[in-house]
Amino acid sequence: MKRSRIIFVIIPMIGFLLYSCTKLDSPYAIANDTKHRIIDTIMDWDTVNAVRKVLLEDYTGHLCVNCPEAAVIAHSLEELYAGKLIVMAVHAGLWAKPGTTGDFTADYTSPASEVWNTELGINSSDPSGMVNRKDFGSGKVLGKEVWSSSISQVIGLSPDAFIVINNSYVQSSRLLNYAVYTKFINQLSGTYKLTLCIVEDSLHSAQKNNNPAIGTTPIIYNYNFMGVLRGAINGSWGEVLTTSINTGHTYLDKFSYTLKSTWNPKNCWLYAFVYKEDTKEIVQVDRKKVAN
Repeated sequence: MKRSRIIFVIIPMIGFLLYSCTKLDSPYAIANDTKHRIIDTIMDWDTVNAVRKVLLEDYTGHLCVNCPEAAVIAHSLEELYAGKLIVMAVHAGLWAKPGTTGDFTADYTSPASEVWNTELGINSSDPSGMVNRKDFGSGKVLGKEVWSSSISQVIGLSPDAFIVINNSYVQSSRLLNYAVYTKFINQLSGTYKLTLCIVEDSLHSAQKNNNPAIGTTPIIYNYNFMGVLRGAINGSWGEVLTTSINTGHTYLDKFSYTLKSTWNPKNCWLYAFVYKEDTKEIVQVDRKKVAN
């Protein structure tokens, strides 16, 4: 990810043209600060739909025989809660390990997926999931049979924050530029971070399967993998937005990133989610296509 430091800003909208992982202070940037804020002058938040969006992380792997059924559940829920639920398939651990030969050589893992798998307590108990990384009483890690009931507990709540993503993509260089705007609606306590991920749809390779209602058994040879986490582009745990929320501020992250040559930009999304650092609970998430 390409970084630069902004020293002076005359007109706030110029910031969209200067991509870096920094924030702007009002009315000028502070040269020795890595996280800056701007007063709410470049985003008309009254025009932004105040909806809480929920992230369902589906921890999966191509060697997991029960994972195709879990994927059907996840995407059925995404259709049910259209515009409110976002699914991300996280390939990690033993069941996602690529082989050197044979049918399962595809590698859909990433450094972030492996870090999350270990540190959030998944540990290859696939299929497992998390709903906003929230503890619903028995822990964060949820079996597929309780995804629906867990989502129903949070999907209708009023949002605590807004996220708006603006982007441009340069096909010749595979460079994508994004500006991610965040505004907190409620005065929450604690430190909040922003994680940015690249997610890709429509990847095809072999997947083990034990449910004939889903596809051929024991292997679906041309399985369609959707919502696959390709990587977290600002670090597995993202970057600090603020240690003390000011609901009068807009938090702005700007950056450039070159897509890998093996990724299809027309099938890629940028996912952005804001979470509380100590609990890891996500308060808002959104996504936007990289290229049309």
